[in-house]
Amino acid sequence: MMRTLLERLKGTKATGQSFSSELEAAIAERLPKLDPARRRALAAFAGLLGSAARADLDFSADEEARIRAILVSFAELPKPEAAVVAGVIREAAPALAGLEDDAYIKILNEEAPIDQKKLILSCLFAVAAADEEISSEENERIRQISVSLKLSQVDFFAVRSLYRDKLSVLKNLPGASGG
Repeated sequence: MMRTLLERLKGTKATGQSFSSELEAAIAERLPKLDPARRRALAAFAGLLGSAARADLDFSADEEARIRAILVSFAELPKPEAAVVAGVIREAAPALAGLEDDAYIKILNEEAPIDQKKLILSCLFAVAAADEEISSEENERIRQISVSLKLSQVDFFAVRSLYRDKLSVLKNLPGASGG
């Protein structure tokens, strides 16, 4: 999924040490050989994954592990680089707390086609569900990101329905199993 986005970004204006975000600068510091355009796209994608993980103020080890797996699968990073990026996200989470999400979203809106945005949305839900429950705060943050990515409500609900058994709001309904 992200491969096409990352390849498309190779022709963008990302040059030298100009960073679109603090997260991108931190990734550049730890992975200096990473192509600037790839780093920019990776920071945008990874930054939103981190935003989903920290939405409930509990960035769990399970969420970090899920981010690593997603970075390997979708961003096609080698496992050691995925671990570095996931670690950077976890370290930066308290300081950034969603402050750079608009920069990440701008990059993805400029470069990602709608089908990739839907896959990004699915990745966000996968991260939030890593600890077996998607909190109301995580669900709301992912909904806000979905709107900012210019996805429709239908798109949001279609992807969210894949994770309905993890939604805390549904688990806590009277008569719901497991809650």
